[in-house]
Amino acid sequence: MYYELQVSENEKLDRIDKYIFNHIDDISRSYIQQLIDQNNVTVNNQPCKSNYKCKIGDFIIIQAEDK
Repeated sequence: MYYELQVSENEKLDRIDKYIFNHIDDISRSYIQQLIDQNNVTVNNQPCKSNYKCKIGDFIIIQAEDK
């Protein structure tokens, strides 16, 4: 599974794991944190940490294994 998200101006700026969890229905928060730890989540083409706080305009890519 491959997801692309972009943070828009009117969205609440959460930590990356919470932001992804709120935008993708079929992924658990613990799995998101695992993906971040494995560098399968990038923000603006750079790996991120799970405590990264989203900023307006951030381009997020999530690469997860098909279930």
